[in-house]
Amino acid sequence: MRVPAFKVEVVDTTGCGDAWTGGLIAGFSRGMEIEEAAKLASACGSLVATGLGSDAGIVDFDSTMEFARTNPTLPLKD
Repeated sequence: MRVPAFKVEVVDTTGCGDAWTGGLIAGFSRGMEIEEAAKLASACGSLVATGLGSDAGIVDFDSTMEFARTNPTLPLKD
């Protein structure tokens, strides 16, 4: 399975991988299937890239889910 990153203006990538993993775990802990949890994880990693530091961009679960529902992703490349 491949999950695209969301289109954001990147400021700092510190902590993006950790945020992705945290998002995946949060999704699983809320009973999400792998595809939905991976989309949440991608949103978390993408949001962290929008500010300085390892927790920038993520406010709460609901706003992160809204971001995932309403923002475009980057194209996957082979």
